[in-house]
Amino acid sequence: MKHINGIDTDEDKSKTFDNTREAFIFIAQKHGSEVLLGKKLKTFFPDYTPQVSVNRKRLVFAVYENGAAAILQSYLHAKQADKEIAFKQAVAKLTEAFITQEAAENIIREFAEALGWQLSARNEARNMGMLELVSMPHKNFMIFLLVDTSDNMIGSRIGTINSIIEEFIPELKTLEDENQDVQVKVAVLKFSSGAQWLTPNEPIRAENFFWHYIEAGGASDFGDACSKLNEKLSVYKGFMKEIAGTFAPAIVLISGSKPTDDYKKGLNSLKQNRWFEIAIKVAIAVGEEVNESMLEEFAGSKEAVLRSDNPTRLIKMIKPRDISRYEE
Repeated sequence: MKHINGIDTDEDKSKTFDNTREAFIFIAQKHGSEVLLGKKLKTFFPDYTPQVSVNRKRLVFAVYENGAAAILQSYLHAKQADKEIAFKQAVAKLTEAFITQEAAENIIREFAEALGWQLSARNEARNMGMLELVSMPHKNFMIFLLVDTSDNMIGSRIGTINSIIEEFIPELKTLEDENQDVQVKVAVLKFSSGAQWLTPNEPIRAENFFWHYIEAGGASDFGDACSKLNEKLSVYKGFMKEIAGTFAPAIVLISGSKPTDDYKKGLNSLKQNRWFEIAIKVAIAVGEEVNESMLEEFAGSKEAVLRSDNPTRLIKMIKPRDISRYEE
């Protein structure tokens, strides 16, 4: 039996701990994760002495870094039913780190058992609907449309935006028809004086989505749009709940004005979002007064900024792309 900082690291499953820190050290040692984590692990626990061995790499550390362990910690003394809910929440939280659902379930269950929790058996949990692990016949391809409806878009420009989206939606339906494993869903966020979701509850299947012409008027609060998009690019409290079997999302910004708010703060926070980082990003410039440097900053490259007079390029750029995730 080995010891780390007074904690037994024997793989005896009966071993339990009264806090997630000790459970973390126990599991990290058991799976040899500490070698890869190195200095970063010591930032969290300065008194931790690494041992030799590598196995699960980033998986164990992700439980702490992503916040899943904090969820378990907050439910340490909760009732059994609440612990089942916390287990599901922690699994969902961990999938935000692009860890597969099954791997997330396994490692969170291991943490919970190390804390002495008595969770439902795996099959029972599935039957109870506590875990969303059933194989999906389709992979979700989420399309996010950010639409500028500020004063600067009044007149022909808002007409151009309506036309672009009206032509784009049928192409998404065709994409789904031609790819049997793809299920396309659409979410729309418009921004002027503030930002507002036109699909507030959840993304809508492309086959059921119908575009209704919108009007323009107001400021151009692009920063607020970035903040609201950041909120929804989340498994735990956003539109990315069905992570099992998901392609990288596609985000299309259509704008023809200069931001009237401090957009840098919202955009910089959005750039820290892992979903945004891996997303297919395209910006469409409408008119001549648009801030093209802002569009390029959002899309990530000059090549990803299109002109509104060439919308056919948009269809070619929006193709499903598999997500590379950490595997157990």
